[in-house]
Amino acid sequence: MENAFKGLQMNPKAGIWFTWAGPLFVLLYSVGMLMGGLFPPTDPNATAVDVAQFFVDHRTMIASGTIMMCFGTGFLGFFIAAIAVQMRRTELGLPLMTYAGLISAIFVAIDASLIPTLWAVCAYRAGEMPPDSVRMLNDIAWFMFLFPWQLGGGVWFIAVGLAILWDKSPQPIYPRWLGWASLWFCAMTIPAGMIVFFKGGPFAWNGLLAFYVPLTALFIWIIALTTETLKAFKKQSVTS
Repeated sequence: MENAFKGLQMNPKAGIWFTWAGPLFVLLYSVGMLMGGLFPPTDPNATAVDVAQFFVDHRTMIASGTIMMCFGTGFLGFFIAAIAVQMRRTELGLPLMTYAGLISAIFVAIDASLIPTLWAVCAYRAGEMPPDSVRMLNDIAWFMFLFPWQLGGGVWFIAVGLAILWDKSPQPIYPRWLGWASLWFCAMTIPAGMIVFFKGGPFAWNGLLAFYVPLTALFIWIIALTTETLKAFKKQSVTS
């Protein structure tokens, strides 16, 4: 099976466009959250009445923001494909790291689309649902944003990092520093799993260690991975 695609050619220019979809996803998702007033995060200690009133007061902007977030998530698939293609080039034989990264990245894409869907439901039924139900949906959205870091970004970070570090070819696809950085960025996302224990402080879902540090790590990783993946496709374009 590992030779099934041997000899097939791809258009490196398409890979370049697919790679740019990563930063575009980050841009649209971030703008959507800002537009809806969903950044900075709501307070985990906010009362059900306060959370429900937030969605009533910002219904239109939240609805518009979640549309942009979902639209941005659509670009994530192109980015995932571009990364998987380059990861496959780093592996000889069975592409285990490529498959692991692909499965994890698909989970990230699904999760990223469900989060704004929950907020959209809150906006759609704002003023109609009991406040406790609104707060519960908002809680679920923020937990989905941060809590499943293990199968989400964590495995993707590790898979990319190991694929890079295990690439022993004379001309590696990615620089080794990006492999070590991917593993380090994975470690920086671990505090996101602590939100289940805290409603305040640095480990709450609006805290420094559980929210801002993991998101900063993800942002830097996507930028670094985009830069090096573009270089890889451009090298293919020159040699093709």
